[in-house]
Amino acid sequence: MYFKRMILSCIFICISFSIMGCSDLKKEEKIVVLDEEEYKMEENIIAKIEKYEDVIFMDWMNENEIIIAKENKDIHLVDEYNEEYSPLNIYSHDLKTKEEKIINAQSYNEEMAILSPDKNHIFYKRSDEYLYTGFIYDMKNNKNIQITKENDLVYREGYWLNNKELLLTTEDGKVSIVNTEGKKSLLLDVKDRVYDVIKIENKLYYTTKYGELYMYHLDTRQKQLMMKDVGSVVLSPDSENLAIVKHVEDSDEEIMITDLKGNIISSLSKGNQISGVSWSPDGRKVAYAVNVNGNINGIYSTDLKTQKINFVTGDFSYIGQQPIKWSSSGEKIIVATQDYNYDIKKLVYTSYLIIFK
Repeated sequence: MYFKRMILSCIFICISFSIMGCSDLKKEEKIVVLDEEEYKMEENIIAKIEKYEDVIFMDWMNENEIIIAKENKDIHLVDEYNEEYSPLNIYSHDLKTKEEKIINAQSYNEEMAILSPDKNHIFYKRSDEYLYTGFIYDMKNNKNIQITKENDLVYREGYWLNNKELLLTTEDGKVSIVNTEGKKSLLLDVKDRVYDVIKIENKLYYTTKYGELYMYHLDTRQKQLMMKDVGSVVLSPDSENLAIVKHVEDSDEEIMITDLKGNIISSLSKGNQISGVSWSPDGRKVAYAVNVNGNINGIYSTDLKTQKINFVTGDFSYIGQQPIKWSSSGEKIIVATQDYNYDIKKLVYTSYLIIFK
């Protein structure tokens, strides 16, 4: 199962780039603080980097606590190839004490979890190869509800609009608002797969599988082509700018900042592939990973005010299927990576906590 999932996952990552109970930390889960000699610094902006093996960092509960996915060793399953495995479940993890607590034990993989702004609900996806089923877990009432049909989502779709509502996009192009009780309101039906759907007041932004970025007016039901050759789009915290990864010459990609009409304000960086794009909470910085020839060349942070680019860290394999995540203070980021280990024939997950000076 793991080998099959890895092949499909890698294919899907390549496609997305081209179109742009309580338990203590297990002894076998190593935490490594990297020495400065292990990474190159243009400027020393890093206080510490901690490496966590066999876990996926997903989101921040507060400045010192995060939610993670890791194998729940208390649950044993058998896949279609008669191989035994334990599902990835959601835990809380205290970055200071290293204490972990199970949040939502299920007999399936729980991935790409995102906390609501008030931290009372978790939107997560049950994975089935490269398609996903959406769920909301109510933290206060210990209530778990399915909010989509089976295998109705693609990996990077869905985000919180507020404490009670999500914007969801299905694999067949239906864009809806879904509340924490599962009630759904359809906004748009593109009738084809679309990505990076963003809602700003009465407008929707989305990219197609052909790399076209559209603005759709909900009131007039008219759409406007803004840009071609787009790989991904991320909205700034103040909803006034877009970070766009665009395909450019020589099969490279460029990350740029635009206004909401697509006018380019600045260009940040170029590389073979750019992923994990994330704005700092104050909107001043953008973090992203640059991939060169199949390997992460580095994670960078650009200060939009000074236009200064700082190398953060690098030398690891594929960044996971979720963006880099900033803490609320903007002083820390978490990064999840994955690779396939051919010796043990399974996906291997490694996450990093990066603390800035």
